[in-house]
Amino acid sequence: MSVAEWELAFVSASKLASESGAVVWEPYIQVGSKDDDVRPFGPSDVFQGLGFASMPYGKDEKGYAECLVAQIGGRCIAIGGRDTRTANVIGNLKPGDTCVHSTGPQQAAQLQLKEEKRQCVMRTKDKQGKDMIAMLDGVNEKIQVSGMGLMLEGSRENGWNIAEPGGAAIQLHGGKVIFTGTVMLSRTPTGLVVVAPIPATPPINGAPAPGVYA
Repeated sequence: MSVAEWELAFVSASKLASESGAVVWEPYIQVGSKDDDVRPFGPSDVFQGLGFASMPYGKDEKGYAECLVAQIGGRCIAIGGRDTRTANVIGNLKPGDTCVHSTGPQQAAQLQLKEEKRQCVMRTKDKQGKDMIAMLDGVNEKIQVSGMGLMLEGSRENGWNIAEPGGAAIQLHGGKVIFTGTVMLSRTPTGLVVVAPIPATPPINGAPAPGVYA
């Protein structure tokens, strides 16, 4: 059995095979100084981990994806793969950490698994380029979802908190429901009635205080 000769190649494009739907990469090797001085391998079958599939982003001014490629049994096979545009992700990793991220130049969607901090973090960006995050934080015993000025947070110390940019908030803690903001209940399909001022006042001697309804 002959030993395959693996070569390091750039990935120009990726697609799904028309018949099988499997991921196909199109690697090539630069053989000259000009951009078009290349030796393409053509569509190549990709061997990745089971349950995992990625489609590399093509080369641009920020960097490129590359892989190992070889001719085996008349088939062009690609394995491995890395992208030179991932410094902003890998630079934040510490020993024991793992990150799964989208393969575009911005790594716009990420799943970060932090060993030391005991965190699972899902992270992406909204249309304004601001972070949207869902996090399980084992060290601080906290669950948090935040983005677009909105926040949902749960912790042993403070219970559940929901807040929005206008200043309205709800806290569930110690058997109490605490409202901040103007509480409104629907009275008719087209009308609202204000039933609590800012902020709501806790009950006095077991009886609802003004603006609080039992």
